[in-house]
Amino acid sequence: MSKTVNLEEIIQLYRSTLESSYQKIIFLSIPKKNVIENDNPMYSYIHLNIEITKVFQQVEKKMGRKVQKLVEQLIKERNSSIIVLDYYELLFEPFLQINPIDLFLNISKSQPLVVIWRYESNGRKLIYSKPNHPDYWKIELPHQILLIEGDK
Repeated sequence: MSKTVNLEEIIQLYRSTLESSYQKIIFLSIPKKNVIENDNPMYSYIHLNIEITKVFQQVEKKMGRKVQKLVEQLIKERNSSIIVLDYYELLFEPFLQINPIDLFLNISKSQPLVVIWRYESNGRKLIYSKPNHPDYWKIELPHQILLIEGDK
C-alpha cells in the first residue's frame, strides 16, 4: 500500500540544515511505492526522468555533460528556495558517464536539495541496482550529509 510522505514536515524539521550547511542537501530514503506530494508552495518538485526523457531524442554527442547541464538548468529555472529531486534513474545509465550523487552534491553547494532515495541504503551507504549490473552504484555519503531513513 502506498503512503504519502509529509515532505513539508520533514523540510520544516531540517530547514536550518538545508539553509546553513556548505552542502545544502538531504537524502530521504523511502520505499519506491511511497508518494511525494508534488504541489506545494514550500518546495519545487522535479521528476527528473520525465524531464530528461524529453530531451533524449535531441541530444546525440556528449550526452552526459548535456544531461548534467539540463539538470542544473531545470533546478535554476524553478527559482525555489528548496528543490526536491525524485525519479532520476536515467542518470545512472552507464552510457551517460555521470555520477548522479556527485552531481547532486555539487548542485547542493548553492541550492538546497532534498533527494528522494527509493533504493537501498545501509548506514551511510546508498546502493543503486544490484552487483554485476552495469548501472550498479554504491557510495558512502560524507559524514556532513544528512541521510534520513523514512518508513521501510
